[in-house]
Amino acid sequence: MRAEPIFIPLDEGAASLLDRFHAVGHAAYAVGGCVRDSLLGLVPHDWDLCTSATPAEVLALFGEEHCIPTGLQHGTVTVIPASAAKGATVTVITAPDKGYVLETLTVTDSTGNVLMLTDRGAGSFTFVMPAGHVEVRATFAEDNSVLNFFYDVPNDAYFYEAVKWAVGKGITTGVGGNLFAPEDPCSRAQIVTFLWRAAGSPEPRGTTAGMSDVVLGSYYEKAVAWAIENGITTGTGEGKFSPEDPCTRAQAVTFLARALNAKAAGTAAFSDVPADSYFADAVAWAQANGVTTGTSDTTFSPNSNCLRAQIVSFLYRAAK
Repeated sequence: MRAEPIFIPLDEGAASLLDRFHAVGHAAYAVGGCVRDSLLGLVPHDWDLCTSATPAEVLALFGEEHCIPTGLQHGTVTVIPASAAKGATVTVITAPDKGYVLETLTVTDSTGNVLMLTDRGAGSFTFVMPAGHVEVRATFAEDNSVLNFFYDVPNDAYFYEAVKWAVGKGITTGVGGNLFAPEDPCSRAQIVTFLWRAAGSPEPRGTTAGMSDVVLGSYYEKAVAWAIENGITTGTGEGKFSPEDPCTRAQAVTFLARALNAKAAGTAAFSDVPADSYFADAVAWAQANGVTTGTSDTTFSPNSNCLRAQIVSFLYRAAK
C-alpha cells in the first residue's frame, strides 16, 4: 500500500533558506524537532535544516547575512535566521569537537564595533542584534588541560604530545610538585610500570618472590610481576630486579618490543648496535616502525640512560 505524502507548512524564513539552497543546486531539508512539532500540530519555535552544501559553500551563500561559524575547521556552521530584527536577542551556541575547547568568540557589527556577549553557560552566549549585519568569529584550541599542571612540559617540546597521551591514558601522573621531569633518567621500576599501565594494568598471575629487591606493596610490584611472567624482563641477575637503577636505551626498546611481541623485519642501521647484541632485533624493529630515529644518523646510544621524555615518546609512537 502506497503511503500518502504529508505536507508540512514551512516557516517563511525556513522556506526562504531552502529556496536559496535549491536555487544553486544543493539538496536541503527541514529536519529534527520542527518536523516532529509540525506532525503533532504544534508551531515549531525554531527550524533545523540539513544540506549537501559544505561549510565553505554555506558561508559563500549566506556570508553577508547572519552566518555564524562555530568551529568551521571541524565542519559545523550555525546559521541564525536573517529575519533577526534590531534589538532582538541572538543566541550563539558553540560546540567544540572532542579534544577541543572554545578559545575566542567575538561579535562585531557592520562598522567593526565589538558587541557585548553574555555567557549563558554550557557554551551558549547571547548578544543584542544591532542594525545591519553582524560577523561572529569563533576559534577553537586543543584541550591541553591535562598538562596545565606540568611546568616542565612546554607545548613546543618534541615530547609534548607523548606526555599528554601518557597522562590521558593514566600511564603517568608525573613526579610530583607539578613536574614531569622529562630530562630525568627513567628507572627500571618506572619503565615496567609505564608498560604495565599501557597494557591496561592486568592483574599478574604470579608474584615477584624471586626478586629480593622488589618491595612488597610498592607502586611497581605488580608491574614487575607482570613483566617477569610475560618474558619482558628476567631481572639483572642474582635474584635482583634493580628497580631504582636507570634504564638504558637498549633496555627500554627491548622491554617495549617484548611487551608488544614485536619482531624485526631487518637489521638496525646504527653503527653502535652490534648484530649479535641482545637488543639488536628490538632496535631494528623500533627504527623500522618510527619508534626511534636514534641519537644521530648513525648512532642509537644503547648504553645511555633512557630519559623519561624519551620513554613516553617511544610508547606513544609504538601505540600510534
